[in-house]
Amino acid sequence: MSFLTIIDTILFRPLQLLFEIIYMVANRVIDNPGLSIVVLSLIMNFLVLPLYKRADAMQEEEREMEKRLHKGVSHIKKTFHGDERMMMLQPITDKTIISLPSCFAEQSHCFWRFLFLLQHTVFSLDCSY
Repeated sequence: MSFLTIIDTILFRPLQLLFEIIYMVANRVIDNPGLSIVVLSLIMNFLVLPLYKRADAMQEEEREMEKRLHKGVSHIKKTFHGDERMMMLQPITDKTIISLPSCFAEQSHCFWRFLFLLQHTVFSLDCSY
């Protein structure tokens, strides 16, 4: 059993089951597959709202860090040129640029996996259109 199979079994299958249940309940209540997808989408947005808030907080932290470093960075840009400037600014840009994509890479992978699951879940349910 590979690591990805374990992650799929522990994380994605329960999510798929949850979304199928939400869709089926919404479809039984509303009796309209299109509106059931809208309800599912709204519930998903409420579920991922904490992730959005955390991403906003991380962006705010980045802005605060850039404000604190702005004076030093502008001094380096004004004083040094060419390779010296690059060598002075490299540690600053590495720390700020690498920290965000590494966090969002995991989330984007989960997002694409979720869309794949949603596509196969919604269209595999037995519903009469």
